Amino acid sequence: MVEDALAGTLTDSGVLAFDDVDLSDTHTVVVSSAPSNALGGTLVATVTTAAAAGTGEIAWTYQLPNVAAQRLGLGETTTETFTVTVDDGNGGSVDQSVSIMIAGTNDAPYVLSSDVSGGVEEVAETYQLSMGAVLQLNSYTAGNQSQQYYNKSLAALPDGGFIAVWHSIGGPGSGQDGSLGGIFCQRLDTVGAPVGGEIQVNAFTAGLQITPSVATFADGGFVVVWQSAGQASSDYDIYARVFGAKGVAVGGETLVHDVFQPNQGAANVIVLESGDFVVAWSGRGRDGSDVGMFGQLHNSTGVPIGDNFQINTFSIGEQSRVTLSALKDGGFIAAWESAGQDGSGLGIYAQRYDSSASAVGSEFHVSTTTAGHQDWSSSAALADGGFVIVWT
Repeated sequence: MVEDALAGTLTDSGVLAFDDVDLSDTHTVVVSSAPSNALGGTLVATVTTAAAAGTGEIAWTYQLPNVAAQRLGLGETTTETFTVTVDDGNGGSVDQSVSIMIAGTNDAPYVLSSDVSGGVEEVAETYQLSMGAVLQLNSYTAGNQSQQYYNKSLAALPDGGFIAVWHSIGGPGSGQDGSLGGIFCQRLDTVGAPVGGEIQVNAFTAGLQITPSVATFADGGFVVVWQSAGQASSDYDIYARVFGAKGVAVGGETLVHDVFQPNQGAANVIVLESGDFVVAWSGRGRDGSDVGMFGQLHNSTGVPIGDNFQINTFSIGEQSRVTLSALKDGGFIAAWESAGQDGSGLGIYAQRYDSSASAVGSEFHVSTTTAGHQDWSSSAALADGGFVIVWT
């Protein structure tokens, strides 16, 4: 039958027949769901017997909230399997498997029925994104959930979905991670529907973890970096953690920097064409002056490759708010704001690197206007191997 496009529940039904020489027995039916069922549909069954005819029937009905099927894209399918057990009350029982295939679509919905297996196609109107639409990313709402505006707190996934990361802060001992505040993320599909629940990123929960940044791998995994207070020193330090495509952590947290300096923060992360990733951050006093910027290359499991490297060559005054973009040649570009270097206020500078995080050429002045401040830079790679840098 054709399912109503506005229905809130997808349904399918069928009938199972059974024989029992003792149909005068009292028959009962039990339904169990397979552990692999991902969407949470339900199947209910009732049993009727006709003793004179020597037969019995089990009528079953499957129901799935339409919203639960929205994670499936066009052409994607999943199967929910149930075991229907009829018991005669005298020690005899028999099992029958019922499988329901759910197919994703972006077109009109249909329900395809049969007696032992069925198929339903999900309706695409729920979670349909449009320009200007607003999504609530966090499902946990106590306290304060926020993103750092100069960090890359959103990243595209290879399946067309995306991942969002933020810090969640409460009162002492009342934060989402059981302490003051922690790092959480949520995967979403192509239409903005949540895929699974929120994921707690930080394993160390004492104190405060803030200002996360996220980047994704080609296999659907991702890496998150953040600041953690009091974990390795008495100040803020930078940590990274890698997750697989299913949102399961690959190992523990990795301390990114190899020198402890006051207030190391504002970390950003990118994944290179090779699958390695680069973390960049700012640290006070390490470059011999005020605030400088530093980086570290890691392999795809989070193991450091080589040592920390200094990004800024000019070190007088403050260089901060570094942003990164991976380039088509396997390298990357770092851009930042520098105080006084252009003879005025803040100016935008950049440095190109190859895939091994070795500098290519020298740092260069990006902004041509020097009067006043040029700050808050951001960069993006172009398809031809170039890049674009913007600022305010």
